[in-house]
Amino acid sequence: MIDIPPVRTEITVYEGAYFYKEFTIVDSAGTAVDVTGWTGTGTAVPYVGGTSMGTFTVAIVTGTSGIISVELQEADTEDMSVGAYEILLTTDEATPRTYGVRYGPLDFIVSAN
Repeated sequence: MIDIPPVRTEITVYEGAYFYKEFTIVDSAGTAVDVTGWTGTGTAVPYVGGTSMGTFTVAIVTGTSGIISVELQEADTEDMSVGAYEILLTTDEATPRTYGVRYGPLDFIVSAN
């Protein structure tokens, strides 16, 4: 079993704007984890335990180096607010394991228009 500690990372999303960020998934020793074949999900909520206000698209960018991407399309950021988010990765093993790999505050900047 791999020890992948969740990492708290603050992100900022702008109203009506495309959002894209890459993260490197590392184990407790700081070594990149091979995430080839894994799947990911991500959710934004107004507060921990709240109803989802948006879903991130999570993709494996370079699996052998542990690099994933998270993104939101412009339409996805229209009705968001300040809150929190969590990114989960699920292994492709016979008995899959799910790891909470990123979480934290979600800052939301309202457009001046």
